[in-house]
Amino acid sequence: MKYIRHNVLGFVVWHSIGGKPSHKEMADFVLQAHGGELLSAGFVLSDCKELHCFGDSASLDMLAARDDDAAALQKQLEAI
Repeated sequence: MKYIRHNVLGFVVWHSIGGKPSHKEMADFVLQAHGGELLSAGFVLSDCKELHCFGDSASLDMLAARDDDAAALQKQLEAI
């Protein structure tokens, strides 16, 4: 799955089929609707024990996963 991390919304995670929507398409939608800024972008996998955030987004000029993304995403999911 792909994700972007927004400074207000937190994580937006989606399953990308055939590469669509791209990180940039999703980022444009979020930024137009909510303003703010992107903190990171990449991919997320779960091994049933923990989350793993990695990689970067070519469509967002190589905006990359941050070291704290997995822990922050886990915290956001636990709050739901």
